[in-house]
Amino acid sequence: MSASSFFHPTTLFEQVRKRLQTILATNITASPTGSEPTGADTQVWQIGSVIRFLATVPSPGAAENLVLPSWRASAEWPLLVIYDYVSNELGKQLRARGLCYADAVGNAWVKHPATELMVVIQGCARPKEELRLPSANLPADHMRLLYQLLVEPTIAKCSALELAAITNMAPAVVARVLRTLVAQGLWLDDATPSPDKLRDLATYWLEHYGKTLRNRLNVHRYRWRDAAAQTSWHRLSLPADCLWSGEAAAHQLLNKPEVPNCFTLYSRMPRAKLAHYLGLVPHKHGNVELLNTFFSVHPTPPPTPGLQRCAHPFLVYADLLESQNASSQALAQQMHAKYLLNLLPQ
Repeated sequence: MSASSFFHPTTLFEQVRKRLQTILATNITASPTGSEPTGADTQVWQIGSVIRFLATVPSPGAAENLVLPSWRASAEWPLLVIYDYVSNELGKQLRARGLCYADAVGNAWVKHPATELMVVIQGCARPKEELRLPSANLPADHMRLLYQLLVEPTIAKCSALELAAITNMAPAVVARVLRTLVAQGLWLDDATPSPDKLRDLATYWLEHYGKTLRNRLNVHRYRWRDAAAQTSWHRLSLPADCLWSGEAAAHQLLNKPEVPNCFTLYSRMPRAKLAHYLGLVPHKHGNVELLNTFFSVHPTPPPTPGLQRCAHPFLVYADLLESQNASSQALAQQMHAKYLLNLLPQ
C-alpha cells in the first residue's frame, strides 16, 4: 500500500523525517531536489553535515513493482523510500532490492555507501486504529447493517443499492444509515475492516444487541403442543427461510446428541402459520422462542449432513449470551472456541 494513501506526501515526509531524526539523534534537513524535475514526491535529505539521500514517496505496489524517480544527482545520494508503514514482508522485499527505507512508525533500513552509516529497525507495529464507538445505543437499522458487515466483511465495498438488496432494506434507509455509520467511524467506506476493527465492532454489537435490536424482533414464547415432540425436533422439516439459533443451533454445530433445553428459531413466515406448522402453542414460559428474521439468510451448514439449518455462529453465540440458562452460557463458550476465535480473540 502506498504511503500517500494515508498521508499527503508533504505531511508524510515531515513525519518520517522527524521520526528518523529521533532515531539517529542528529539533525536532518530537507530541501528541494534542484533544477532537475524529479516530482513533488521527492526531496533531498541531509543527515548531519555530510550524508545525503534522495527521499521519495513511491507509487502503490509491491517492492518489485515500485515506480521510482528516474533521476539521481549522483551515487553519493542513494535512494531512501518513504512509507507510512513498512510491514515485515515489504521490508524484506525492499532490502532484497537494496533499497533504503524509513516509515512513520520507526521502521528503517538506512545504509550509505560512502560512510559508515547503517540503521536497521524492523518490527515497529502500525498504531492501532481507533474506533469511535457511540455512547448511546444505535437504532435497529444501524445494528442490522453492522451485523451483515460482521458476518460478511467484504460487503463494506458494496454500493448502497447492493447493500439494500443484501439486507432487504430500502435503498434510502441504507444510504442514510451508511452516512451515520461512516461519520461515527463504524463503517469503512469502500474498504474491508481490519481484524482489530471487526473485533471492536463485534464486542459493541454483542453488548447492544439485546436492548437495541433483539427486543424489536417480535419475540414470543411457545411450548410444544405434544411434549414428546421436542425429542424429535431435529427431524422437523423447516420452511425454507427458517434458521435455528441459540441452544438448538449450538447442539447441531457442536454435534451434540442431547435434546436442547430451549429452542430459538428465526423466520419471516406469519407467526400463527409457523406456530401451527411446528405444532406450537403460545406460552409465556415456553421453551420455544420465535423471532422475526432481521438478516440476509445465509445458513451455516451443520457438521453432519442432513441436520437442520442454522444461523451464523456469531448470531448463535449472541442468542446464547442473551439466555439466562446456565446451559446456554456453557454452550456459548464452546461456540466461541470453535467458531469465533478469529473474530473475537480471547
